Amino acid sequence: MIKYWFVIFAALLLPFCASYGEEPTTTDEKPSLLLADELVYERDFGLIIARGNVEIYHQGTRLFADTVTYNQTLDRITASGHIRLTEPKGNITFLDYAELTGDLKQGFITHIRILMTDNGRLAGESGERKKGIESIIKKGVYSPCALCKKDPTKPPLWQIKAEAVHWDEENHNIIYHNALMEMLGVPVAYVPYFKHADPTVKRRSGFLAPTIGASSNLGTVIALPYYWVVDDQTDLTVTPAYVAKNQFPLLLSAEYRHRFRRGEFTVAGSITKGDRVERIDPSNMQHKDRFRGHVLSSGKFDLNSRWRAGFNLERTTDDTYLRRFNFLNLSSRTSLVSKGFLEGFYGRNYALVESYSFQGLRANDVGKRTPMVLPMVSYNYLSHPGRFKEQWSWDSSILNLARPKGDEMQRLVTIGGVSVPFMSPLGDVYSVGAKVRGDFYHSTQLRNSPQNITTLDSTKGRLFPQLYGTWRYPWVRPSSMTNIIVEPIAGFVMATNPGQPAQIPNEDSHLLEFNTYNLFSESRFGGLDRLDGGSRVNYGFNLSSLSSTYGNTNLFLGQSYAFQSPRPYLSQTGLDKRLSDYVGSLKFNYKTWFTLKSRLLLDRKFLRARRHELYGRFGQPILNLESIYALLPSLADDPDSRKAEQVSFALNSQFHENWSGSITTTRGLGTGSGQLSQGIGLNYGDECFVFSTTLTKTFYRDRDIKPGTTLLFRLVFKNIGEIRQETSIFRPEATDKQTDKPGLSIF
Repeated sequence: MIKYWFVIFAALLLPFCASYGEEPTTTDEKPSLLLADELVYERDFGLIIARGNVEIYHQGTRLFADTVTYNQTLDRITASGHIRLTEPKGNITFLDYAELTGDLKQGFITHIRILMTDNGRLAGESGERKKGIESIIKKGVYSPCALCKKDPTKPPLWQIKAEAVHWDEENHNIIYHNALMEMLGVPVAYVPYFKHADPTVKRRSGFLAPTIGASSNLGTVIALPYYWVVDDQTDLTVTPAYVAKNQFPLLLSAEYRHRFRRGEFTVAGSITKGDRVERIDPSNMQHKDRFRGHVLSSGKFDLNSRWRAGFNLERTTDDTYLRRFNFLNLSSRTSLVSKGFLEGFYGRNYALVESYSFQGLRANDVGKRTPMVLPMVSYNYLSHPGRFKEQWSWDSSILNLARPKGDEMQRLVTIGGVSVPFMSPLGDVYSVGAKVRGDFYHSTQLRNSPQNITTLDSTKGRLFPQLYGTWRYPWVRPSSMTNIIVEPIAGFVMATNPGQPAQIPNEDSHLLEFNTYNLFSESRFGGLDRLDGGSRVNYGFNLSSLSSTYGNTNLFLGQSYAFQSPRPYLSQTGLDKRLSDYVGSLKFNYKTWFTLKSRLLLDRKFLRARRHELYGRFGQPILNLESIYALLPSLADDPDSRKAEQVSFALNSQFHENWSGSITTTRGLGTGSGQLSQGIGLNYGDECFVFSTTLTKTFYRDRDIKPGTTLLFRLVFKNIGEIRQETSIFRPEATDKQTDKPGLSIF
């Protein structure tokens, strides 16, 4: 059928109005458009009737219907049959019948159904549209849940029914009068008045879900957060909490956030009053009646296109505060790091100025012995490839390290070098390079070892040249089912072996983890204070098998040989002999059924694992088993370090499109070890509702942190809110003097 385009108000209605003796008026509004299969004009009655696939467009609003009648005298549109109204904001309204004003902003509607921009659905028997910004719906129903595909007549997972629903689009509110909430069609709650934000609202001031609960350590806990939207860039959340068993029953926490045009800033913290737990020793365990609290703050600011500045501030009054008041959601922190930085980017070059302060939360951390970096300045330069693809580099850093009590250090390090890669006509790949490093150290109150009480002040310099290179030659054997890649790798490092002079402290190189990643590196230490001296050769091979039928496998095995006797500080690293231990890794995956990843350090004589990290997963989403195993040796430089061995298992199941569950357990292995934690979890999630619950039990103890059981319960109703519950039941050991009964915590 032939369709007709008409400009109603500008090209059609105004001439008709003029024929009735009215003067045409000018307007800045854009004309409306009409599209229909058939158009009839009843001049005597002042009616324009459009039939068949009618479309009307007016100022961003579109009306679709089978039949539309426009009454010029009343300026009213009547629509019927498959009515659909789309608005500029994205909401879509479906109707059976509508009487609207000519601008489509006011009128009466029946059997209304609204699909919102966030997929929320609002329906009712009848309604009224006012000024284009208000909708009043009688006997309304709201839900963001999708209907059952097999039986759409079934009620959604949850819905809100109300005697009247008022959608105030100007103030962005959806208001319910005499509202009843249903779950699977069963009424579960009634409120005479209920309000929530419409889909256009991203942030709004108001009270958030409260925290209500109790525990044997804290007693009754009641917290009511209030969220305040200060302006478009700023918000503040203030949470007063009543803690019954705290010496001062009020704990106040707050979070302030502000976003700038070129940066952002946030600060959060809490404060209360109570007894601090400082030491494990029962004779000096508590400090009475002290202020306790914490502060976390961060900021990042773009100064211009090249320079950026920022900071991080993390502090707490005592070690166990964050874990004791676990409803602050910071109980997993074992250390706090504060820093400030200024960084610049110039092509391939990078400059950084930063300062650090640390606070350890472990029982053996000593605050006065903890170092502070005030400051560290570094600059890294990397040239573009030259004529022979050579690249020149220059790295320099200045460090000032101080302590409230103990040794201090100033350090200047400069490293210059060049590297050249090339490939031979046979396909093997080479890379050779050279570096020269110069250091200058000034130290005060330096001790040669933790056991030595004698200190000295010193100034020391050193020069350290290195020459290094690597060679690799990949061989590929392709086939229709499996591609095999064999790649031998070899490298060398030539340098002097100066050791560690007594006048130079070691602050950043206590840990050396000899592994597949640093086997061919010219420096295997993570820091700068210790030199990885001596000459050595490194060798290994990569073996890969790629197959869509049998899965993908990658195996690497390597070793190092040193020409000089290793230094004492390489003890227990796998490099304590000229011929090192073996480093290896294994990766295997078979489609989505099986995954295995392993990294290990093998004793060179007996091939026993000295360090081993293993991850495995077997199964499908319907049922799969995950396991993580870790064996870590003690550190030679750390007298508090101990060999650690731990294994964990997790049985997971996605037994339904929306349901999943898991069972977990973690156990420490070796002498004196035992069960660390156990847990079970159940989760449900769909487009409108999230439910999750976990039950975990821990067996460790740290000062006032006792073994216990925690139940976490969480409900999320999309667009409405969230209910989150955590239950903590502490079970003191038989020798503990605590007599409080197990309690309940809801967080």
